[in-house]
Amino acid sequence: MTVSVTDLKEFEDQKVVLVRNLAKANDKGETAEELEGTLVAVAGDAVMFKQKGKATAGLIEIGDIERVEHAESGTKKLARKTLKMVKFGQARNHLLERHGYTLTQVNDISEKEAFDLHEAIDHEATDLGHVHKDKAETDTDENEEAADD
Repeated sequence: MTVSVTDLKEFEDQKVVLVRNLAKANDKGETAEELEGTLVAVAGDAVMFKQKGKATAGLIEIGDIERVEHAESGTKKLARKTLKMVKFGQARNHLLERHGYTLTQVNDISEKEAFDLHEAIDHEATDLGHVHKDKAETDTDENEEAADD
């Protein structure tokens, strides 16, 4: 089974694993090879493919491509972000954008209720993706860390 130009367009400029049918069997007797790299461009009857570890890209005829899929990328650890303190007037929007509250939920509460709800959240203890600190606190923390080094 070969892939079409429209199938390949979704993979353009992305890291992929591509299975290419070979005209003749290789040294190992395989009739297809799996290549990992970046699908640089899709045009006409060919794709420009830059194989991982190679300096230049080459053309591969679309009719020779059996399968293409997204390449697995290593998952890196995410770090907690430090945000400015939420001020009165920002709490409803912050709860909506950063804490998973729905539009209905934030529209049904006042700004004061939203502010109090947010103040009650222990960001560090609940292992959220962010914490809030004043700029002065952040500068002090960095100075203490530098002094520890």
